[in-house]
Amino acid sequence: MTSSEAWESCLWATYASPYSLISIGMEALAALHDHTIHFTDLKTRNKLYYTIDNPGVGLGARNLAGHFSLPMFAYSETVIRPTIHIVRYPDMHKLLQLRCNNVVSYVDMLFSNYDMLITLSGFPDYSFRIWNCRTGNLLVEVATGIKCSVHSLHCSSRTWPMIMQFSKFEKAIVFWEMHYTAEAMVLHEISRVQLPKSHLLSTQFAMCSQNDVMYVVNDFGVVFSIEVAQFFLSRQWGTTFSHHDQPQPHCLFAHKQGLIVSNANSATLITHKRNNWAVEWVLKDIRVPIVKIVSNFAGEAYATDDVGSLYQLQASEYYSTLVDFSVSNYTVEDFTILRGLKEENLLILTRGNMLCAFEISRNTKYSSLQIPNGSCVATHNSSPFAAAGTTDGKVYFLSFEKIRAPTILHIMEIDKYGISEIYLANQTGLIKTMKNEYKEMVVDFKSERFLIVVPLLSRSHKRMLHFFLIDQDHALSFLSQDEIKDTDIPYADELWVSAWLADKRVVNRRMYNLQKKYRNITLLDVSNKDHVELIALPVDSFSLDIYFIQHMDKVILMRSLNTLHMAYVSGVAGSNHIITYDVSTLMIHFRHHKRSSKPYVVCRKLYSSYSQRLIRHIKEIYNSKYLAVLLESGCLKISRLPPLADNLRENTEILEVPVELELEHEVETPSTASFTKQLISKENYDRRANIDKRLAQLEEEVRALIDYDIAVTGKTQGIYRKFCLNYAWLNQLNAEARKVCEIEHNSLMESILDKSRIRDWIMNLIAQNSLKISTKVRAIFANNAFENYSLSKVQKDMMDFFDLYRFQDFEPLEEDQETEEIVPQKEIVGTTSVVFAIPADEAEAEVEVPAALVKKKRKLYKIVGNVFEHLMSEDFQMQDITWVTANQMCNHDIKFKVLLDVPLREEYNKLFEQEKLYKEEIMKSIIKTNASLTHIYTDMNIMLSLLGMKTFTPQQLSVPVLMNDEVLERIMTVDDSEIKAINRRAKKAVVSDQKRGRMLLWSIDFWMRALNTMMDGVLEKLWEEEIKKTPPEPEFMSKRQPHEYTLEDQKLLRIYEETLRILTEDRNKYLRILNVNERKTNELKINYIHKFNERCAQMAILKLKYDFALKHFRVRLLGLKVSFYQRVTLRNSIADLRVETEKANEYTNRYVKLIEFSEKSIADIKQDMETLNARDKTIERQFKGNFLANAPTFSHELSKLFRRRPKMQQRSFQAALVCHEVAARLVHKSRFTFPLPVEVQEYFTSLHHLDDIQNAPHQLEPKYWDQFVRLRRQKNRE
Repeated sequence: MTSSEAWESCLWATYASPYSLISIGMEALAALHDHTIHFTDLKTRNKLYYTIDNPGVGLGARNLAGHFSLPMFAYSETVIRPTIHIVRYPDMHKLLQLRCNNVVSYVDMLFSNYDMLITLSGFPDYSFRIWNCRTGNLLVEVATGIKCSVHSLHCSSRTWPMIMQFSKFEKAIVFWEMHYTAEAMVLHEISRVQLPKSHLLSTQFAMCSQNDVMYVVNDFGVVFSIEVAQFFLSRQWGTTFSHHDQPQPHCLFAHKQGLIVSNANSATLITHKRNNWAVEWVLKDIRVPIVKIVSNFAGEAYATDDVGSLYQLQASEYYSTLVDFSVSNYTVEDFTILRGLKEENLLILTRGNMLCAFEISRNTKYSSLQIPNGSCVATHNSSPFAAAGTTDGKVYFLSFEKIRAPTILHIMEIDKYGISEIYLANQTGLIKTMKNEYKEMVVDFKSERFLIVVPLLSRSHKRMLHFFLIDQDHALSFLSQDEIKDTDIPYADELWVSAWLADKRVVNRRMYNLQKKYRNITLLDVSNKDHVELIALPVDSFSLDIYFIQHMDKVILMRSLNTLHMAYVSGVAGSNHIITYDVSTLMIHFRHHKRSSKPYVVCRKLYSSYSQRLIRHIKEIYNSKYLAVLLESGCLKISRLPPLADNLRENTEILEVPVELELEHEVETPSTASFTKQLISKENYDRRANIDKRLAQLEEEVRALIDYDIAVTGKTQGIYRKFCLNYAWLNQLNAEARKVCEIEHNSLMESILDKSRIRDWIMNLIAQNSLKISTKVRAIFANNAFENYSLSKVQKDMMDFFDLYRFQDFEPLEEDQETEEIVPQKEIVGTTSVVFAIPADEAEAEVEVPAALVKKKRKLYKIVGNVFEHLMSEDFQMQDITWVTANQMCNHDIKFKVLLDVPLREEYNKLFEQEKLYKEEIMKSIIKTNASLTHIYTDMNIMLSLLGMKTFTPQQLSVPVLMNDEVLERIMTVDDSEIKAINRRAKKAVVSDQKRGRMLLWSIDFWMRALNTMMDGVLEKLWEEEIKKTPPEPEFMSKRQPHEYTLEDQKLLRIYEETLRILTEDRNKYLRILNVNERKTNELKINYIHKFNERCAQMAILKLKYDFALKHFRVRLLGLKVSFYQRVTLRNSIADLRVETEKANEYTNRYVKLIEFSEKSIADIKQDMETLNARDKTIERQFKGNFLANAPTFSHELSKLFRRRPKMQQRSFQAALVCHEVAARLVHKSRFTFPLPVEVQEYFTSLHHLDDIQNAPHQLEPKYWDQFVRLRRQKNRE
């Protein structure tokens, strides 16, 4: 083709929107995506792409519609005040252009089965416009005001179709019907059906018509019918072969004489036979999801999946199967250009994890490889090699030297976070991870060497925008001086030029501040490091800046061009030329052009989408012959670039003189590890495991040798003496052990800090919205307990809310009346309510404040007296259910929450705090009595032992303790078993032997036990108790006999005996006193316990009373709300019944008018039939009078010829549009080039053969034959 049409710019694409699939007669299927219509011919299965991106074809395409029986389609533009284009297939001849100036956009459009094009405009009026697609006349225009979305229209198959309008926003289906009167065409609403609230998912293709009956399907696959005069859904059929309890989207399509009910996994064809629905065939267990099904005039059904591939439905007996029809579509993750072969080829990584090689111009697939979890792909700059990255951090190195049989050279694990970008050039490689980290590589495909190299610099990942590796010794880094938030657009305002100086073994870093903030920077092809060219896009700008870096030490801003984009430039790419794009426009800037000596000044607009278009990646191929564009939807479009000499424009120079950036800072960082090659492969891990195994074997052999030496030589000689009795070595071992203990201690302390942080976080989380947390007070040595009320922090807005709503009872507004601001408290209470009052100090303050300063926030009322008594009073329990309003109900609610509920809880909590303090005092008293009893029992045992009596063991005294639910700190404290602290130890610490060894070294008495074990001795420590002794006997009693006592001795003896007697009496007296004190102390302790337990029981009963009061008031409020909502329900029911009654009256009036109109139409039809019969008889009489009378010899033969007409299939004349066109062309030549089916064209050809003079009887004059032909054509027309 020497000259291509304006719509033939797209060569091929990989994706089409499945929701836009249409059928164009019996000729083709079509789908729309990115303003390009993808046609698939049904006979040849060839694909054709119709691009709508210029004024000659159309300014974008939003909606697409195809005729059911004729080969023509229509689409609407995306601009404001769009034009509808009607085009004939396959020669793409434009038939009509329909335009309406008061339309902003079109939501949906469709053809009727005859000669109408039904369109629905968008915001604001959502109006119907119905056109005659044969003549281009606008038949009717009606505004609906019903908000709709795409694919919301359907119409019946009769001549004047009934139109269904579905609104997923209002969940309603509105029916419209057309009627023709003598004045004009009328479109009016005849019915409106409200769908249930459960109809949520089936919002597209959920309705259709069959035999003038409308059908709709719900989320469970149940089909309902809607007929005229029927305002509800009548169930017709439900799915029986599938048991899906969960709702899912279902679609409904008309096919032949039945309906196809489908979802993503199955499809069923049902037909209506003998007043019952029967299943013709079922399609289950399909390998692709079904999105839409279309049926054409020939009875063929086609389905499309989620990427726009086409399948044909072929039925056999009870089941149907999907047969591949055109399955070349897929979504693309990344693509690149494969060089090094005879021609440049395209390498595509699909979202189905397939890496495919394609021929660009003819879309020929050479080969494919499976790349699991593929995320990006890159090719070598001069050789047919490639690398593919995955989301699990692997890189596949591939060879395409044999493009039809590629091979995987090596698989390398780089990073666990995944690979996002790869760059290959010569023998260097640059890999970018998902965490914005860059890693350099040495890549040698010839010798299959792939090595990771130590990075040149350590960079801040959050500040990094781009990193370019020029060669192994030079790199460019673009960073931002400030930290970039995740919600901000990344930008760079600083440049680092890094160079590895091998002779000094340092990394030289030169830092430059850029002129602007740049959102995107592109490095053009680099021939050598002495001349590097960069293209930078400033943030929120229409311009682009061109930087040169000379000899890696001078950074020069050479050019700054203001482009002709209408929106901010969002991306740039280029190789031979520069291509820039924004959300809707694509422009090419020429490096060299004859119109200008300066590079990149001359430009041309390549594409305008006239709507939002998100581009992900773009490349020019074959020296700017083709353009590859990857959209965010996954569609890859290969387009032929238009002639670059047409429609040229020029950019504006902003910068007059080049600017050299000043060097801000220069740093030389010593680096001895740079470019140390680390081979990461499976052999390294095997070698390491082998070394560990050999070390373990060596350890076992050494231990066995030591055990054998001890068994032979003992512990005083040999190896044991050399090591275990070597104190210097033991001291060194001790120091190392202390280091281990210190490390373990630090690790434990860090874990404790982690747990403390978690506890504090939990405490703050619970206490941040809590004013009071519920705790208990338990009875002492009993199971009885009571708890306080938990309180949340009363929000300030709740108080303000109540402050507004409490005036709904017509209380006086003090802010507006100065005289009422100084009213005493009693008057305020009297005017508002008896049970509410303001405290006296607040009232006095209000009296003293001047009137000008009183306009401040009102203070809430407080209850005078006991809140519980106020809540349970008889007057307050009365409620009026005669007049209940929403304001009163809300007022009661807020009053209860603010004035009754919270104060009552606070009142009880005050009593609870008093009892809690009282229990603490009681516990202190009991502890004191226990201490007294312990002292008494000790003294009693001492006295008994001194008196020589048997001592006793006192019973263990009961000590009251606080339970965990009585102390707030214990409630909020989380046990260590509930917190998983951070494990800061190495994995080897889990081994039990090493853990036991560390705990042994960590123990306090380790060295003492170790010394005892080494000395084979055990140290014991005996403790003796000191015993009280009686007074010492006189010395003479032990030396002499009683008869030898002197008088002095006898005197001393009497004194000693008297002392013993007195001491014994005192001990007995003290023992009795101790017994009395014990009894009294026990009684006092029991009295404390009984007294507190009695108060605890009273508080528990009081708590029940308070709970009952609150619940009782809630029940009263609930009764108030029930009565209110019952009245609201009754009012709504009355309103709905009134609406239904009015609607029934309206429908009755409409039906009466329809009956009158129907009777009038029947009378008109009868009159037309009589006129036709009379005209037919007139033609018969004219034929008999002109021919049978004038030429009686030819009467029999002419009668046969008069009744003769060509044979034709009846289905070709089912459309009224075809019948009108054929009738018009029978008598005279039509001035319209309206498309007609092939069968109709054959009918006209046969008719011309019949009219030929050769078919005339012999010797009949030609003028009689011409009259005969005209009469026969009039007869055929009637």
